[in-house]
Amino acid sequence: TQRNIITNLKADPHNNFIFFEGGYIGLKNERYNESKIRNYKYISAGQATKLCNFMKNHIFYDKESLLEKFSKEFDLEKIQIEQIIENKINEDVLKLKSKKVYYDSFEHDSLIHKLFKNENSFKYLGFNPYRISLKEYKVLIKVKIVNTNNFTIEETDLDFDQWDREFSEKQVIYFYNKVEKLSKVFIWNKVIPKEIIKTNYILSTEDNYSINRNESGTVIINFNEENQYKFISILKILLRSNLQIQKLAFDDKEVDLNSFDIKNKTKLEAYAHIIEKSSKIYDLELTLTDAKRIFERKLTQENY
Repeated sequence: TQRNIITNLKADPHNNFIFFEGGYIGLKNERYNESKIRNYKYISAGQATKLCNFMKNHIFYDKESLLEKFSKEFDLEKIQIEQIIENKINEDVLKLKSKKVYYDSFEHDSLIHKLFKNENSFKYLGFNPYRISLKEYKVLIKVKIVNTNNFTIEETDLDFDQWDREFSEKQVIYFYNKVEKLSKVFIWNKVIPKEIIKTNYILSTEDNYSINRNESGTVIINFNEENQYKFISILKILLRSNLQIQKLAFDDKEVDLNSFDIKNKTKLEAYAHIIEKSSKIYDLELTLTDAKRIFERKLTQENY
């Protein structure tokens, strides 16, 4: 990946490379026009976002006109604007066809909005990966849409930019089969899980909802369209608990989820049932907030 290449070049034992402002790299034994190099400024995340926002509202924009427009607007060199475009093409946000640039992430945007449609606190920034906020909790989600039930995670799929990685240590790659409407999500904390790269995965129509954790701590969730709400429930729990499912306890009394039966109950009926059972079994006086915690955990306890 681009980040790995730069890291390896900086570690070159022969010290053959020189690193300039703006993220440019040269050879130490070559001579460069330093006045021109000094004109290269850093490209900000906001500039890339602004260009993508523009493209989202302009279909098939001439590439050369785009370079001209944003090099003037951002006070950057044309080659730097071209780098923004190339990066976004590699991220499947933009596409280039017959020297025309167009926005190609409408499906990804729609999927994210559909996934979080019932979350009033949902906000997002960026373009795949999406910098998502749910109240005080933050998570970075990259969407990959596939047409088959077999897929492989490539190293480039996990190559988030530094400004994206700094947004949240909780990171997600979300594979969605738009034909079968099946999802497989990988969630990790800070350290990219190398063990999931170059591994073949299968989306199964028989796996409507399941949660597993591999040996390195990466949480893997499978769900179909009907169980999207379960995924959102477990995601919020994982964000709150640093990707750990902890035991539930109130007033130092541990609660067994098997004590409650919320099947075929509305939320309010389930809350009332949980409060009543907690009083009888554990001698606890739970609040609605406590009952909601148990309800959410109960929804997501299967196969975890």
